[in-house]
Amino acid sequence: MTLAVALPWSVYNATAGGKDAPAQETNAEQLVAKEDPAPPKAEQEDGAESIDEKTPDQPSSAHLLADPKPLSDAVKKGLAWLASQQLENGGWGQGEESLQMRGNQNKKNQLADTANVGDTSAAALTLIRSGSTPSSGKYDVNLRKAVAYVCESIEAADDKDLYVTKVRNTRLQAKLGTYVDTFLAAEMLSEVKGKMASDKANERVEQCLNKVIKKIEAHQKEDGKFGGRGWAMALNDALANKAINRAAQAGAVVDRASIEKARKNATALSAPASPDGRFAAAEGTAGIELYGAANSVSGQREVDTTYRQEIEKQRDNIRAVLEEARDKAGEDEQGKAIKAQADQTLKQLDDAGGDIKASKQIAESVKELTLQLSASSAIELEAEQVEGLVTFGVTNTLWADNHSNLEVAQKAVVTRFDDDRFVAGFGNNGGEEFLSYTRIGESLYLGGGEAWETFDKKMTESLTNVQNKDGSWSGHHCITGRTFCTATALSVLMTDRMHVPEELLEAARAELVEQDGPEDQPEEAE
Repeated sequence: MTLAVALPWSVYNATAGGKDAPAQETNAEQLVAKEDPAPPKAEQEDGAESIDEKTPDQPSSAHLLADPKPLSDAVKKGLAWLASQQLENGGWGQGEESLQMRGNQNKKNQLADTANVGDTSAAALTLIRSGSTPSSGKYDVNLRKAVAYVCESIEAADDKDLYVTKVRNTRLQAKLGTYVDTFLAAEMLSEVKGKMASDKANERVEQCLNKVIKKIEAHQKEDGKFGGRGWAMALNDALANKAINRAAQAGAVVDRASIEKARKNATALSAPASPDGRFAAAEGTAGIELYGAANSVSGQREVDTTYRQEIEKQRDNIRAVLEEARDKAGEDEQGKAIKAQADQTLKQLDDAGGDIKASKQIAESVKELTLQLSASSAIELEAEQVEGLVTFGVTNTLWADNHSNLEVAQKAVVTRFDDDRFVAGFGNNGGEEFLSYTRIGESLYLGGGEAWETFDKKMTESLTNVQNKDGSWSGHHCITGRTFCTATALSVLMTDRMHVPEELLEAARAELVEQDGPEDQPEEAE
């Protein structure tokens, strides 16, 4: 993962009240200056438990290392149906829709059998989740054709606007948002990055992904939105947030400012800090709390994963920088202070794990050490080392703040899932509901514990009961097309097969070693 941003000493000097640092117009400085502080305790609702006053409840992540559930007969039937609907050009159309949908009365909707990037990307993402890649697995040929279709469409798209397709007025565009194809394509390309059957194909995917990410960054507004029109655009934003973060997690160059805008968008729809908090019925939710909840939990979880992945990747390099700073420090007062600060930070790194408080302490320690180093003429570190040190500190702060908000939102969504009206969304099944379940399920799975197990059991029973005899799923309002409904329903049923970055798996292994020792660990899925 590469977050394209420079973080000089002046970032810390500016936030710590320091001086003597030149003013620099960097994204990082703008980011830190605009970072919203956590709400003070006085603003919390009566009886709400402060996140900062408790040790975070972090269920074991052992389940991330275990084999996923075997594919059920219902899932296998659904996958076979979905693959059978692929068109000759490699894409998928909307598929059969309700005759009650506007444009379908008394005639067949011509877009049903017209390939489009959004439905194609959704279908491909589902086939990937089943265990196939473009170079292996039961649906490898389907995936190669799908990727080729999406890449061809992206290559033909203008560099300046946000479209990646010439197909207009699809049901996904009307209901989720004008540029939904762009975000689904970015997510799909991130999933197949480096997994194509040839170097040439991998290069093509990378070029297309980079093009799409640049378009996304260029059109993203300060509030994390993208403009355009749609009925439930909060879900469109959730797709955008997923695309941005998944691209970063897959190693694409993504500006940190874009990650933070996505986080701002997700946080705006979050629940208040109370056990029975409701999610904001904000613009873009169509008045449906489920859609806002899916955006909030999913967006904050994606940012959580992105920053946690970055922290894990940087940890060893930062340890080396701290050790070098300590070794180069002299025996004068300033040198002794630097040694003590470096030793303290090293110990905090060893003790941190996934604890929020530890992450905040690390950020403060790194900030203090950076200021001490900037005032010392006896120690010279490479500019890249200093930048890495500051980046690490800022990332720890952002991760801790986001994780605190995520815990509140996730606790709220678990509570709200006891309310059938909340779960029903609009009132009956549509593609929007299936998409919401997908995004909420992914967050709960990465969080683990009873909340995930309860969700998985409930969704498995509910979705299996409404599957069509031919293996597909239909929607009964808004997004009724069988392609998207089937793809998203299947994705929910296969949530435990979602991609988990290696850094999070390493953290899970370390957690098991710390808790149980090297023996009796679950076998990890290949």
